[in-house]
Amino acid sequence: MRRALLALCVLALPALAIAHTNPARRSLAVQVKRDAALVLVTWTVPSGEYGDAYVSQATFARSRSARRSLEATLAAKAIGPLTITLDGAPVAPPAEVKLTEDPPRSGRFAAAVLLTIPAGAKTPHALTVKLAADADLTRAAVVGPGAQTDWPEGGDFLRADHPLTVRW
Repeated sequence: MRRALLALCVLALPALAIAHTNPARRSLAVQVKRDAALVLVTWTVPSGEYGDAYVSQATFARSRSARRSLEATLAAKAIGPLTITLDGAPVAPPAEVKLTEDPPRSGRFAAAVLLTIPAGAKTPHALTVKLAADADLTRAAVVGPGAQTDWPEGGDFLRADHPLTVRW
């Protein structure tokens, strides 16, 4: 009986450790200024085999082109499922991408994508961010003087049926 219990522990415990994974996650922060909106989107690579593929690519991306390819891939994962409109018109602002680890020293890569959307001097403005139905879980928050939204204080989860609209 003891041997059977020991064999079960030896075989089952590593399987439980392998089974524990963290899903991909996206965070979105919108900061409004008088004449622009800044949208910061981060996408963290999941753990497990899918995430290990990104870690391998980052580890062996010694050439500049390989690193840019990884940045572009992760940036596409971050902002790909988002539709952003300003005053009802779609926008495609330039993106600044930075690779980081989330959490620090965890080995899980993340892309931080900063979008600067010029809004012009006229007011009021309305920025809407919509999420595709099949996207990863996305946490969102809004900051900035005069920013008005129907979201609760401190943010909420962005869903396909619950877009974020910020007016300023």
